[in-house]
Amino acid sequence: MYGSFIEQEKDEIFVNQTLYNFLQQFSQTPNDQEKMTKKMILVAGNIGSGKTSLTERIGQKLNWRTAYESVADNPYLPSFYADMRSWAFHLQVYFLGHRARQHMDLWNDERSAIVDRSIYEDAFIFSRALNKMGNLTD
Repeated sequence: MYGSFIEQEKDEIFVNQTLYNFLQQFSQTPNDQEKMTKKMILVAGNIGSGKTSLTERIGQKLNWRTAYESVADNPYLPSFYADMRSWAFHLQVYFLGHRARQHMDLWNDERSAIVDRSIYEDAFIFSRALNKMGNLTD
């Protein structure tokens, strides 16, 4: 029991130290911040892995624009979970369109940004997985 807790604590310390080191790269004086090249970070990870929390923390720390996966206003998500085979294509097209607009909007903004989901995950992870599961045809 204690061994597992200690390992979890070590993992959290490692993640916090890694995040701290990452953020140090961007900790600039205001004059340097103005000269800094615009950045756009796309966070990828499993459901529940902390993408949104990481996005919020980095966005606040660096005063960057943040963007999140569209879940609450997604018209296909409830139907997809009820019948994946019938709704997988619709859901993937919705996510692809939403993320394309989101990424273009962020890219065209002069501010740096961080997003809690990548457009590449739709094509290279989710669509492939749905296809292998038999829920999305070629």
